[in-house]
Amino acid sequence: MLKVVIIIIFNFYSLIIFSQQDNFIGGILFNVNGIQIEGNDTFWPNSNGSITGGVGLSTGLSVQHYLLKRYYFNFEIRYIQKGSVFAFLDQSATTYSEILRLNYMELPVSLGYQLKIKNKKYFIETGFAYAKLFSSKGNINEFVNRFGTINSENFNDYDISWFSSLKYPINKKNKGNLLLGLRFSYSLFTIHRDYKLKNMVYGLQMDYKFNN
Repeated sequence: MLKVVIIIIFNFYSLIIFSQQDNFIGGILFNVNGIQIEGNDTFWPNSNGSITGGVGLSTGLSVQHYLLKRYYFNFEIRYIQKGSVFAFLDQSATTYSEILRLNYMELPVSLGYQLKIKNKKYFIETGFAYAKLFSSKGNINEFVNRFGTINSENFNDYDISWFSSLKYPINKKNKGNLLLGLRFSYSLFTIHRDYKLKNMVYGLQMDYKFNN
């Protein structure tokens, strides 16, 4: 898996460096996300609490290729954290949390449109992403006497999701190549072998474009 990731990242860097045409734009991205697993509550053993969202990070590289004046394809490779938090009460009514963290390498492909309203540019993107799971971990409080533990095993080794984003340049007086936006993604299929569970990820994304 690591070898494949290194090869893909190298190819992305090569494309960013050697594609000097105006319709090729390379970039880097960083996300702060809200993450949550939705679906079958019985996945959490002895469920006497509630499933809530957690916080995850995502970062990666992108290559944007214009097809027409305002339409473009966007290709990315990113490391992304997904998962959820289970909050519950112990026998003494003390609140504890158990965190499930899923780590993926993701390849999103999207179609974008540059929308112009009163001389202001907005970038709308929507597409699909294939993510490869390389680790899953449940962080459990070992001092809590609770029957059952987080089942951090038996997750599918992939996640196919739909996503959409809206971005806006925040340094438009200069190059307009620093963008802030909102991004949302949701699994199309279950991510677990035994339970019907889906990843939901939403949050802020910062993009820096090199060639603008």
